[in-house]
Amino acid sequence: MRKLFLLLIVFSAFSIVFAEDVGAKLNSINVEILINSDLSVDEFVTVTGFNNYTVNSSYLYVFLNDIPDDLIVTDENGTVLNQTSFVANGIFTIRILDTISPKSSKTYTLKYSNDDIIQRFDNNFVFSYYFTSYYNLSDFSLELVLPKGFGITQKDINTISPPSSRIFSDGQQIILAWEQGINYLESNIYLVFFERIAFGLFSLWWIIGSVLLGAGIGAGVTYYLLKRKRKDIVTMALIRDEKLVVDYVLDHDNEVFQNDVGKALDFSKPKLSKIVHNLEDKKILKVSPAGRKNKISVNKKVL
Repeated sequence: MRKLFLLLIVFSAFSIVFAEDVGAKLNSINVEILINSDLSVDEFVTVTGFNNYTVNSSYLYVFLNDIPDDLIVTDENGTVLNQTSFVANGIFTIRILDTISPKSSKTYTLKYSNDDIIQRFDNNFVFSYYFTSYYNLSDFSLELVLPKGFGITQKDINTISPPSSRIFSDGQQIILAWEQGINYLESNIYLVFFERIAFGLFSLWWIIGSVLLGAGIGAGVTYYLLKRKRKDIVTMALIRDEKLVVDYVLDHDNEVFQNDVGKALDFSKPKLSKIVHNLEDKKILKVSPAGRKNKISVNKKVL
């Protein structure tokens, strides 16, 4: 009986030592890709690890498709953490060394450079990002921030693939977001064609004039140019049919009946309703009832 008791103590001790070296489970991946003005790329991968055990976990594995440059791993407080990494079967594996309490989670951010995902194509630039998931995730998102002064290329071909969940602007930059669940070993290729937004000679003369006419008038001209730039950026973020609707509204004193737009552009009622609804969600159009009809106008913050 005494020997059995001693064996139980030894077994328990080994179990505790082994249990202290458990790993957390990755619950979510959120990727933000920031393209800088010089077309260099900063990638931020935010992951959440959950410890489902009754003892502390000491690490979290993160699998990436690419070998990152200048990798830095930080916790929720911005503290730089220790990590080890290796490549196996073409998969870059990061082992984040940190303690997560039982039945709790922590969020980590991996920051690194990833310039290889931007290529030049004729007079345009192409963002090409390949992602394979090594997890079953209900929470996966990818957000792409284009550089200031750049917009989405408008062509007959689909310049955004797959279609993004949201396209919006902060007034200076276009932001595209994909939000979805993703399955184990599911792969996606994200493509966006983009280009510099050209401003004509007229804008250049106005900029020169703003300097020559003095501080007061110059401030007014600058405000006008900034508003025009914001409008150009926002409309560049629209797909072809959305842009047709916005242009039609603007060409008709910025207030038209919705059914008139459908007749003029030869859009069916369901198609037009979907476009208007999408533009309303993006805060670009405002819809107001007028009897049995709807009037639509462009949000003044966009103009």
